[in-house]
Amino acid sequence: MSAELQEMMAWNAWANQRYRQHLATMDFEELKIDTPYGRLLDRIVHIFASFKMWLQRIDGQSPSTVLTGDDFTSWEELATTWEEYEHLLLDYVDKVTPEQLEKRVSYVSFDGMTYTRTVRHILLHLTAHPNYHRGQISAIFKLKSLPPLPSTDMVVYYLDQGIDTRENRG
Repeated sequence: MSAELQEMMAWNAWANQRYRQHLATMDFEELKIDTPYGRLLDRIVHIFASFKMWLQRIDGQSPSTVLTGDDFTSWEELATTWEEYEHLLLDYVDKVTPEQLEKRVSYVSFDGMTYTRTVRHILLHLTAHPNYHRGQISAIFKLKSLPPLPSTDMVVYYLDQGIDTRENRG
């Protein structure tokens, strides 16, 4: 596995953890609000539900459904599933070989179309996809005047990990 891809996956896991910690402080019912992007809860679930779906596709399956907010009755249940799916993805990434990255995977999408992609492209997608939806969720929080979400910018990740430093010029 390339160092860059592992780094992107680690950043995503860190960012998702920050969101989980913040969302855990909210009333679960408050997450069911309607937004311009659909229900907030569905946007949250979509961040991680796609992890398992894509791993199934890599494994030669073509799932016909994906989890939605309706599949959860509590934050605890949702957070547990999110962490489980994230660990499945991170475990896969830790074990994938360079040869497996170039494997071509064919699957049938939800709209009945057949697509073929490399495992590398699927994994790259899974580094960008959660960031896209975290951005939507952040916009929803601002639009609905909900408590601001923590920053998940990569530069903040590097600071948090002690990779980069901040200097006080005073």
